[in-house]
Amino acid sequence: MKDYAIRALGQIEASARKGIWGAHWGCAVITGSLLVDEKLIDDEARTLVTGLLKSMVDSEPNSSKAGSEDRVFIPRELFAEKLFAELAVGATEPKELGHDVIYSAYVLKALDHFGIMPWESLLDGVTMLVRKIKAASPGWITINGKKKFNKPGEAEEKTADDYWTIFSRFDRSRSMEAGDMQLGHLLTHGHAIEMIRQGAGAELAADFDLAYRKRLRVLRLANEEQQEKIALPLRELDPRTREYWTLAQSLEGMRDHALKYAYSFLDLRRDDLSATDLEAYGRILWLNELK
Repeated sequence: MKDYAIRALGQIEASARKGIWGAHWGCAVITGSLLVDEKLIDDEARTLVTGLLKSMVDSEPNSSKAGSEDRVFIPRELFAEKLFAELAVGATEPKELGHDVIYSAYVLKALDHFGIMPWESLLDGVTMLVRKIKAASPGWITINGKKKFNKPGEAEEKTADDYWTIFSRFDRSRSMEAGDMQLGHLLTHGHAIEMIRQGAGAELAADFDLAYRKRLRVLRLANEEQQEKIALPLRELDPRTREYWTLAQSLEGMRDHALKYAYSFLDLRRDDLSATDLEAYGRILWLNELK
């Protein structure tokens, strides 16, 4: 799994030159590697996910090890220090579904979990991604069938709820979610903050949380504007099982998100899963459409 993670980091680095969304692929490979290595899924499921990772890596030219012998390695502590300094700029304002925090959290998790020594050009690539995201918009929201850019203002009131509880209690109409798929990113954004909380320190983690709650407030206000209120379908989905991953392979272009959503869910809940949790996870519409 370490080799897959290294290749994923190389792809994330290369993707930064083209835009902010290509790094989804590398992050998905990292999360798949973690699902297998941390044994968060059943044995038969691990076989399927390993096969999925192999096919993804074999088909992605930017995951090649070519040029890796020229990398200039830097201490992990220095890499993290410089990355957190970039994340701290405007950290209280949500941008592009929280992907500055999401991408960074997966990169740091891969380095730590697999004992990978970071390199200078990887830092340059991730720094470029973070800066591009911070220069972008907060992201659009679907309201009554139209894309709207609602500028974040006040934040949701802070509570004792963890990010899983916030996600599981937040509802949206089916047509809104079909238009912009925000719900799964509430899960991955909150999980990313949790993953890097310790490394970021209390002050920066609080800034990340404030940005998250601002975004949550915008989504709640959008719910009030929405006229059609058809609820999301409820279905228990268990990403620990072979059945789930057999279905997930049919997602084609959404396999990346199926991997990331599964890791966020299982890492946040670990061994404390209930039927209610599986149902809350199953509201994520891309996954709910699986047959």
